[in-house]
Amino acid sequence: MLFLGSMTVANAAITVTLTSPQSTYIAGQNNTFTFSVGLVSVGAEYVDRYQFRFPAGVTIVGGTPLSGANGCASQVGTQTICAPNISWTKAGVPCTGAFVPTGCGIYFQSSTFTVTVAVPANFSGPLAVTLFSDGDGFGPLPHTDTDNISFAQLQPCVLNCPGNLLYNL
Repeated sequence: MLFLGSMTVANAAITVTLTSPQSTYIAGQNNTFTFSVGLVSVGAEYVDRYQFRFPAGVTIVGGTPLSGANGCASQVGTQTICAPNISWTKAGVPCTGAFVPTGCGIYFQSSTFTVTVAVPANFSGPLAVTLFSDGDGFGPLPHTDTDNISFAQLQPCVLNCPGNLLYNL
């Protein structure tokens, strides 16, 4: 007896992974985060925009890489800050919001981004960052991917000594 069959596998045109070697942040100071963005594409789809969204109240100070060639498959986009987001995009793609895919994206392999943010002193709890990735329109749907990462608040050690103690060294 012979059995024939087929299996259909639905693959998104882009699959993105997001990691960071940091796991914590400190409120009341600038924090620099490194993001490793992994990219796997189907059907030669590249990415038009990586958009990192930070919580309200957190101020983006800057990031790297700085703006670059932003041409097809150049691996260096235009950096734009549009609080509470920072994006790396192909020329003509907005920092945030809807746009028509360009058909010739910038990013086609894994990338590393750093973002420095000022975290207010009164910020507490987890600091959640969302990465929205938008493909250039090639390959099967969907042409987007969303990834999340969260950083725990690190409580700095504060030593308070009573003023009436005498210390002999």
